[in-house]
This record gives sequence, structure tokens and C-alpha cells, in this order.
Amino acid sequence: MQQQIEVKPMIKKRVAIVVSDKMDKTRVVAVQWFRKHPIYGRAVRRRSKFKVHDEKNEARRGDTVRIIETRPMSKDKRWRIIEIITRAPIVEVAPGEIDAEFLATQLKAASAPSAPAPAAEAAPAAPAAPVTVAAPGPEAVKKGKAKTAEAGAEPKPKAKKALKAAAAEEKAPAKKPARKKKTEESEK
Repeated sequence: MQQQIEVKPMIKKRVAIVVSDKMDKTRVVAVQWFRKHPIYGRAVRRRSKFKVHDEKNEARRGDTVRIIETRPMSKDKRWRIIEIITRAPIVEVAPGEIDAEFLATQLKAASAPSAPAPAAEAAPAAPAAPVTVAAPGPEAVKKGKAKTAEAGAEPKPKAKKALKAAAAEEKAPAKKPARKKKTEESEK
């Protein structure tokens, strides 16, 4: 009398972060795992991306979810979201708006006159360099790379060249207009 033992296959479960939620009922998640480097022995961080099925379109970008392996649902989908572990915070302000608000406060602070110092204090300090803040271009705002100049900060090398060129133009006398090339008609 032999009993037959039924062996259940191990169902794979993973914890992942939602990377993209642009598709309907499909999310792209990233699972992070570590592997020992074959030569150096250091733990190397690896990442696998999976397309997972989200029946109710509940998961949003940045959420931490638990996924489980399932039957093939499409060409690339073989995983399903079983629960949302943590929700990502919802950002209601666009990065461009944040940069615009920051620049506005910087401009107000730079243009506002400072309060006069009492005469009883120490010797007068050297005049501070004026703070100039340039409005970022549309590409800088898109990428979130809007920069502001700080008081006392040295300009970058390209900015130094531009400042030197502007100073040289102010000091130099006006240039004569370029000479016209002689044409055959003017020679005759």
C-alpha cells in the first residue's frame, strides 16, 4: 500500500515598488535583490522589473506592493498584485510651481531694503555683493534643475567668461561697422 504524496509547487511571492501606472489594469513594478559579486565578494544591488496585473487599478506610482506569480495573462504579464503594503505620498504641487515660488521669495528678499544698523555696534561691514537671481528656462524647470545665485558665491567658469566679456564691451570703444566687400560693379 503506497500512498501518493501530492507536492504543491512553491508559489513565488515578492515585495516590489510600483514604477509605472500608465497602463490600464497593468502596473510595472521593480523588485530589488542582492547578489554577491563573483570576484570582489561585495553585495551588489540588482533590480528586476515585472508587469503585474492590477484588476481595480488601485496601485499608484511609488506604492509598495506584494505580488504573486500566476498564470500567464498576456505576453509579458505573469504576476498579480495581492495587496498594497504602503501608499506613496501624493504630491499636489508640480515641481515647476515649487521653483517659481522659491524664486519669487528669493527676488523679494533680494529687493527688500535691509533695516539700518544701530550706530552703537561695531565698525561698518564691507558692502555685500548684490544677489541676482535669473529666472530658469523652461528646460531647467522641467528637469527640476533651476539654480539660484547665493550672496558671496563665486560664479561658474562660463559665467566668469560672460562677465569678463560684458565688462570688456563696456570699456572698449564702439567698433566700426564691417567693411563691405568690393563688387565688380563698384570697381568699374
